[in-house]
Amino acid sequence: MNDKLNSKILYVEDDPTIMGIMGKFLEKKFETVLKARNGQDGLALFLSEGADVVITDLAMPVLDGFEMIKAIRRESPDVPIIITTAYRDETSALNDYNVTILHKPISTRELYNKAAEELQHLP
Repeated sequence: MNDKLNSKILYVEDDPTIMGIMGKFLEKKFETVLKARNGQDGLALFLSEGADVVITDLAMPVLDGFEMIKAIRRESPDVPIIITTAYRDETSALNDYNVTILHKPISTRELYNKAAEELQHLP
């Protein structure tokens, strides 16, 4: 029996340990998980492959999460975006971008529940 949600998740995280743990967990729960280690690669994957939900860190090399989110919003204003960050102060700059913010440390269950909740709101 396949318990995976039939959805495509884009997961962008530069920390290899977090990417390994969360990436494997998400792959068990969602049909397709696209993974990127920086905002530039994440944006390229989003533009070429699309995603039902984007899960991203903010502080990343090459292109940070702020700039990636702004670019994604220009292309797809309604795709759910979940931000995972250890920094509480920096997220206020994204209030106008209709995002959900989870503060690290985040449990796998918390991340899954939030992504599944966002998927329920899709048309």
